[in-house]
Amino acid sequence: MGFRWSDFDFEHRRVAWRAEHDKKKRSWLVSYSDEFFNIVREFQRRLGAVGGLVFARGDDAELPAPSELLSQRIRQAEEAAGLPKSSVGRVTRTAGSGARSGRTTRSRP
Repeated sequence: MGFRWSDFDFEHRRVAWRAEHDKKKRSWLVSYSDEFFNIVREFQRRLGAVGGLVFARGDDAELPAPSELLSQRIRQAEEAAGLPKSSVGRVTRTAGSGARSGRTTRSRP
């Protein structure tokens, strides 16, 4: 997972999905709810993160963690931040459902 904190646009409530991490090699801007961004901001604040990768490899902070470890990393980060289990996963799944129903805006940057 190659998300960087800079991929989160808190002002416009969008997340940039960069082409190098997309299976179709396309860049996307996806709108998410205020609830999602409130949770992400609190997650960031509790971790003391200001930049860099959201989910870095344990042995090298400059390399992203493998995508298959995302669930494990979310769980560990939630514990470290003192957040309830699966709070981020619940919101992202909800936002993903919105994307399929047309409620979430998906546009190319």
